Amino acid sequence: MQENGRADEMEKWKSRIQQGKRLLAELRKDSSKEACRDLKNYLMRLFQKIRPRRLSGEIVFGFDDPADTGQVLGVLALFLPAYKDTLHIVPDFEREIFLAEGEGEGRIRLVDVLYTVLCILRNKNIMRTWHRIRRQSGGTENES
Repeated sequence: MQENGRADEMEKWKSRIQQGKRLLAELRKDSSKEACRDLKNYLMRLFQKIRPRRLSGEIVFGFDDPADTGQVLGVLALFLPAYKDTLHIVPDFEREIFLAEGEGEGRIRLVDVLYTVLCILRNKNIMRTWHRIRRQSGGTENES
């Protein structure tokens, strides 16, 4: 019985891998690249409007493996210009830990979010790509 369960699990993984390959193929098309660029632009504009105006805090983190801690620190260093004066990042290479403390101030206006959602829904490139991806993935999640 366990072998049958393993075979089913392997089939599920194979199916997911195939689905991922189809998704990547779809995203490599020029129209999909345009849709991704448009979506990124809409989301960046939204983030600029709703991002915290004032942010301060401290994050202490570490993993069992010091190499993992170093890799995460390397990724966080890419964003250093965004937080260098306000957020203090402390890596702990000796133990597994995550502590975060901070505060921020800003505003999120519903009109900004709604406007962005409407722009995305009205963008033909984004919607065509969305429908193609949904069709390839087998439709809606509610189907059995």
